[in-house]
Amino acid sequence: MPLTNEDLKWKSKLEKNFNEEMSTLVEEMKKRNNRPRNMEYFDKILVEMSGKRLEEIGAFKEEGGKVFGIFCMFVPEELFYATGAMPLRLFAGFQDAVRTAETILPRNLCPLVKSTCGCIMLKLGYYGICDSLVYPTTCDCKKKTGEIIVDYMPDTRVMTMELPHTANTTQARKLWLTEIELLKKKIEEIMNVKITKKKLKDTICLVNSKRRAVRRLCELRKAERPPISGSDAMYVTVLSFYDDIRRWTEKAEELCEELEERIQNNTSTLDIDAPRIMVAGCPIVPPNWKIPNLIEDLGAVITCDELCTGARGLWDLVETCEWTMDDMLIALAERYLTLACACFTPNNNRIERILNWVKDYNVDGVVYHALHACHLYGIEAFHVRKALEKARIPMLTIETDYGDDIGQLRTRVEAFLEIIRARKFARAEKFRAKKP
Repeated sequence: MPLTNEDLKWKSKLEKNFNEEMSTLVEEMKKRNNRPRNMEYFDKILVEMSGKRLEEIGAFKEEGGKVFGIFCMFVPEELFYATGAMPLRLFAGFQDAVRTAETILPRNLCPLVKSTCGCIMLKLGYYGICDSLVYPTTCDCKKKTGEIIVDYMPDTRVMTMELPHTANTTQARKLWLTEIELLKKKIEEIMNVKITKKKLKDTICLVNSKRRAVRRLCELRKAERPPISGSDAMYVTVLSFYDDIRRWTEKAEELCEELEERIQNNTSTLDIDAPRIMVAGCPIVPPNWKIPNLIEDLGAVITCDELCTGARGLWDLVETCEWTMDDMLIALAERYLTLACACFTPNNNRIERILNWVKDYNVDGVVYHALHACHLYGIEAFHVRKALEKARIPMLTIETDYGDDIGQLRTRVEAFLEIIRARKFARAEKFRAKKP
């Protein structure tokens, strides 16, 4: 569907607004005291997401390269890299694009899906350069919006992956393996390239290297005085979906080396008594960074996150004992089916991981981020809260969208942190009273 003159004017305005919002976000992050110096690279990438990085991808396409937009963490990056293609994770955190989507979509839908759809309709940034799109059927909202994408990107091949509703049965594993094999064939057809055992092995190792860098970054956040703010660490992770994979991995490893030095020197941006918070739930995407910034502006520290745009989406490695094609495809299927999304039922693996990370990262409380109309994560909050109550860990559920509700959120988060501080003080007093 071609853009009208009015669409083009709105697109130009939105591109300007997007760049301004990204720049504003980076400037806010730079105000934090004593930030790691290697954050400069990631600040630059965030600002240039619709600038130099987009030009870099354009040059890749001019040389014959193809770009695949992928709409969820379940789509295996390895298969694209094995053909020389470039995968880009497409999820939008841009409020202005919601207005465009609401001209064709109901208002009571997930803001992430609406924002993403609006970006596609206007062909903003990355959304206007993809040769093919792949989306799994993780939720009804994403699944049905995928049908609309075809009308607005008629020259782009749109592919669906059928995701089972459970990850725990033999039938589910068989279905998902079949979907991985079908996707491989479709990519080979589009790229006119056969994926060889060597290529797939190399790209599995490549993407695993990125995941190991994320794990290393997460492990360093366990320190008594974390060497990096959670806001910074979270957007470093998000940028792994946009930046060149080898360059991002190299820069992330350099950041981790600096953070190790900071731990040795007891250097931190945060107070040692700061409440240690886990952020769980729905994806958080720049420039909509109000939740991480709000939590840490109020004196807490996000020591870990359980998000598909963060640690949960990148934690698990593809592990195989044999490097045959069949074994590698099975390993891919197994890895991507263990991501513990709220779309699965039952989803005990997610609860177990949250409890383990609460213990490992010495978490004092959990902020559960639920986007409006995301029924999957909204409903599953019940089971998460129940498990955390049993572990005596308080949880605050925040239901929000991309609008400006920061005043209301500030009041609720501030009250939650005061409760945590009071609990920490009471435990400390009890401990001191027991000392001889």
